[in-house]
Amino acid sequence: MVNKISVVLILVSILGTLQAQEQQGKWSVGIEVGAGYFNNVYNKTKEVKGDESQIELAENLITSRKKYLGLPAFNAGVIVNRRLLDKWAINFGLSYAQGGTVHVNKNPTYSSNYTGGSVSDNDWKIKTGERFHYIELPVRLNYKTPISSKLTWTSGIGGISSYLVKSTAFSKAKNKTTGENLSFKKGDDSYMDNYRRFNIHGIVETGIDLHFSRFVLSVLGSFRMAIMPAVKAESSTYYEERPFMVNGSLRLAYLIP
Repeated sequence: MVNKISVVLILVSILGTLQAQEQQGKWSVGIEVGAGYFNNVYNKTKEVKGDESQIELAENLITSRKKYLGLPAFNAGVIVNRRLLDKWAINFGLSYAQGGTVHVNKNPTYSSNYTGGSVSDNDWKIKTGERFHYIELPVRLNYKTPISSKLTWTSGIGGISSYLVKSTAFSKAKNKTTGENLSFKKGDDSYMDNYRRFNIHGIVETGIDLHFSRFVLSVLGSFRMAIMPAVKAESSTYYEERPFMVNGSLRLAYLIP
C-alpha cells in the first residue's frame, strides 16, 4: 500500500511539474548586449619547435606582440531559448561582436612609412592597433538552479561559430613637439588579409536570472576563446594568436505562452 501511495505521489508531482512548465512556456526570445575586454594569447607555432634560431625569433616576436594591450569589446544580438527539462535549457542566436588590440610607443627609434612623412626619432608617439568585427552564431547549454521564486542561478557552456566580416589595422603618429599627425599609407594594412575568416570559440558563462511576469532579465559573466589560431597557418610561421574575450552582458527574454 505504501509503495502504491508513493508511486501515485510521484506521478502527481511529475504531472504538476509538466503542467507548470506548459504554463510557463518552453520557448523564449530576447535580446542581449554586452561589453568587456578583448586580447590575444600568443604561442610559438609547431613549425619552430626544435630549431634554435626560429625559436629565438618566435620568442622575440611574441614578446613584441604581447606589448599590444586589449581594447574594449562589444557585442549585441538576438537569442532564442528552448527549455529542455526542468533545469536545463539550450539557447542559440545571431549576434555582432567586435574587439581589438593597441600598442602605444612613446619613444620610437625606428622609421615607418606614413602618409605625409616618416617617423624616425623620439619626438614622435606612435599608436598602432587592430580592430576586428564578427558576425556570430552562438549555441549554449544552460543549467538552472532556483534560488528563490524570482531568482535563478544559471551556468552554461557552448560554442560560437564566428565569421570575421572586417579586420583593419591602424597606426597614427603624433609629433610631441609640433603636434603634427601622420597616419598609415593606404594599403599598409594589407597583412590583415592573413586573418582567418571563420573560427569557432568555446564559451563558459554564469550569472543570475531575474523573473518578473513573462520576462526574464539575466545578468551574466562569460569567458570565450578561439579554438583555432586567428591567423591562417600558411601566413604565421613563428607564432600563433588566439583571441579571447572576458565579457559582462545583459539579456532580456520574453517567455512565449
